[in-house]
Amino acid sequence: MNPCRSVLFTLLVLAAGACSHHHHPDEARLAVTTRDGRRIEGRLVFDLDESETTETLDAPSNGIDYTLPFGLVSTIDLHAGAPRASVTLHSGEQLQLNLSGDLGSNNAGMLIFTSDAKQPEYVRWSNVAQIQLDRPPAMYPPFNKP
Repeated sequence: MNPCRSVLFTLLVLAAGACSHHHHPDEARLAVTTRDGRRIEGRLVFDLDESETTETLDAPSNGIDYTLPFGLVSTIDLHAGAPRASVTLHSGEQLQLNLSGDLGSNNAGMLIFTSDAKQPEYVRWSNVAQIQLDRPPAMYPPFNKP
Protein backbone atom coordinates (compact mmCIF):
# COMPACT_ATOMS: atom_id res chain seq x y z
CA MET A 1 0.00 0.00 0.00
CA ASN A 2 1.29 3.45 -0.94
CA PRO A 3 1.19 5.81 2.09
CA CYS A 4 1.06 8.88 -0.18
CA ARG A 5 -2.58 9.66 -1.02
CA SER A 6 -2.19 13.06 -2.60
CA VAL A 7 0.42 15.52 -3.68
CA LEU A 8 -0.10 19.26 -3.81
CA PHE A 9 1.98 21.12 -6.39
CA THR A 10 2.42 24.86 -6.06
CA LEU A 11 3.54 26.89 -9.05
CA LEU A 12 5.89 29.72 -8.20
CA VAL A 13 6.84 31.95 -11.09
CA LEU A 14 9.91 34.08 -10.56
CA ALA A 15 12.06 35.80 -13.11
CA ALA A 16 15.79 35.85 -12.48
CA GLY A 17 16.20 38.48 -9.79
CA ALA A 18 12.46 39.12 -9.58
CA CYS A 19 12.56 39.45 -5.80
CA SER A 20 15.24 42.07 -6.07
CA HIS A 21 14.75 45.71 -6.94
CA HIS A 22 18.10 45.74 -8.74
CA HIS A 23 17.83 46.18 -12.49
CA HIS A 24 19.93 43.85 -14.61
CA PRO A 25 20.79 45.40 -18.02
CA ASP A 26 19.40 42.41 -19.94
CA GLU A 27 15.96 42.53 -18.30
CA ALA A 28 13.14 43.63 -20.55
CA ARG A 29 11.58 46.92 -19.40
CA LEU A 30 8.28 48.12 -20.72
CA ALA A 31 5.07 50.04 -20.51
CA VAL A 32 1.89 48.06 -21.12
CA THR A 33 -1.46 49.60 -21.92
CA THR A 34 -4.44 47.46 -21.01
CA ARG A 35 -7.73 47.33 -22.90
CA ASP A 36 -9.34 49.47 -20.19
CA GLY A 37 -6.70 52.20 -20.72
CA ARG A 38 -4.45 51.59 -17.70
CA ARG A 39 -0.70 52.07 -18.26
CA ILE A 40 1.74 50.01 -16.18
CA GLU A 41 5.54 50.45 -16.34
CA GLY A 42 8.28 48.19 -15.02
CA ARG A 43 10.26 45.01 -15.58
CA LEU A 44 8.58 42.43 -17.76
CA VAL A 45 8.13 38.70 -17.56
CA PHE A 46 6.40 37.88 -20.87
CA ASP A 47 4.24 34.76 -21.12
CA LEU A 48 5.32 34.08 -17.51
CA ASP A 49 8.69 32.71 -18.63
CA GLU A 50 10.61 35.29 -20.69
CA SER A 51 12.32 38.20 -18.94
CA GLU A 52 15.59 38.86 -20.76
CA THR A 53 16.11 41.01 -23.86
CA THR A 54 17.91 38.07 -25.49
CA GLU A 55 14.83 35.85 -25.18
CA THR A 56 12.55 35.80 -28.18
CA LEU A 57 9.09 36.72 -29.37
CA ASP A 58 8.01 33.77 -31.51
CA ALA A 59 5.14 34.12 -33.98
CA PRO A 60 4.43 33.23 -37.62
CA SER A 61 3.43 35.33 -40.60
CA ASN A 62 2.83 34.26 -44.21
CA GLY A 63 4.59 30.92 -43.77
CA ILE A 64 7.61 32.39 -41.95
CA ASP A 65 8.23 31.61 -38.27
CA TYR A 66 9.71 34.74 -36.71
CA THR A 67 12.05 34.51 -33.72
CA LEU A 68 12.67 38.09 -32.63
CA PRO A 69 14.87 38.94 -29.62
CA PHE A 70 12.89 41.20 -27.30
CA GLY A 71 15.81 43.65 -27.43
CA LEU A 72 14.88 44.40 -31.06
CA VAL A 73 11.15 44.86 -30.41
CA SER A 74 9.85 48.39 -29.81
CA THR A 75 6.06 47.92 -29.72
CA ILE A 76 3.46 45.20 -29.97
CA ASP A 77 -0.02 46.46 -30.85
CA LEU A 78 -2.93 44.10 -30.31
CA HIS A 79 -5.99 45.72 -31.86
CA ALA A 80 -9.25 44.22 -30.58
CA GLY A 81 -10.76 41.92 -33.17
CA ALA A 82 -7.79 42.19 -35.56
CA PRO A 83 -6.46 38.89 -36.96
CA ARG A 84 -2.83 40.00 -36.58
CA ALA A 85 -0.58 41.92 -34.21
CA SER A 86 1.45 44.86 -35.42
CA VAL A 87 5.04 44.49 -34.18
CA THR A 88 7.41 47.43 -34.65
CA LEU A 89 11.15 46.93 -34.24
CA HIS A 90 13.52 49.59 -32.86
CA SER A 91 14.88 49.90 -36.42
CA GLY A 92 11.45 51.16 -37.53
CA GLU A 93 10.56 48.02 -39.48
CA GLN A 94 6.97 46.91 -38.95
CA LEU A 95 5.74 43.32 -39.08
CA GLN A 96 2.20 41.97 -39.13
CA LEU A 97 2.34 38.70 -37.17
CA ASN A 98 -0.37 36.08 -36.72
CA LEU A 99 -2.02 35.76 -33.33
CA SER A 100 -0.38 32.44 -32.55
CA GLY A 101 2.80 31.32 -30.84
CA ASP A 102 3.75 33.94 -28.23
CA LEU A 103 1.01 36.23 -29.57
CA GLY A 104 -1.76 33.64 -29.36
CA SER A 105 -4.45 32.81 -26.85
CA ASN A 106 -2.16 30.29 -25.11
CA ASN A 107 0.04 33.15 -23.86
CA ALA A 108 -0.01 32.88 -20.05
CA GLY A 109 0.04 36.66 -19.55
CA MET A 110 2.61 39.02 -18.12
CA LEU A 111 4.11 39.85 -14.79
CA ILE A 112 5.14 43.47 -14.42
CA PHE A 113 7.44 44.42 -11.57
CA THR A 114 6.86 48.10 -10.86
CA SER A 115 9.28 50.12 -8.76
CA ASP A 116 6.69 50.95 -6.08
CA ALA A 117 5.12 47.52 -5.48
CA LYS A 118 6.40 44.60 -3.45
CA GLN A 119 4.58 42.07 -5.64
CA PRO A 120 4.39 41.99 -9.44
CA GLU A 121 1.18 42.86 -11.22
CA TYR A 122 -0.29 40.11 -13.38
CA VAL A 123 -1.92 41.15 -16.67
CA ARG A 124 -3.92 38.59 -18.64
CA TRP A 125 -2.90 38.35 -22.27
CA SER A 126 -6.51 38.99 -23.32
CA ASN A 127 -6.34 42.35 -21.49
CA VAL A 128 -3.22 43.64 -23.29
CA ALA A 129 -3.76 46.36 -25.91
CA GLN A 130 -0.17 47.56 -26.42
CA ILE A 131 3.32 46.77 -25.15
CA GLN A 132 6.15 49.31 -25.49
CA LEU A 133 9.60 47.91 -24.81
CA ASP A 134 12.63 50.04 -23.95
CA ARG A 135 15.63 49.65 -26.21
CA PRO A 136 18.42 48.03 -24.20
CA PRO A 137 21.44 50.33 -23.76
CA ALA A 138 23.88 47.60 -24.81
CA MET A 139 22.59 47.16 -28.37
CA TYR A 140 25.30 47.84 -30.92
CA PRO A 141 25.64 49.10 -33.50
CA PRO A 142 23.11 51.80 -32.76
CA PHE A 143 20.23 52.21 -35.17
CA ASN A 144 20.52 55.26 -37.37
CA LYS A 145 17.08 56.79 -37.45
CA PRO A 146 16.52 59.79 -39.70
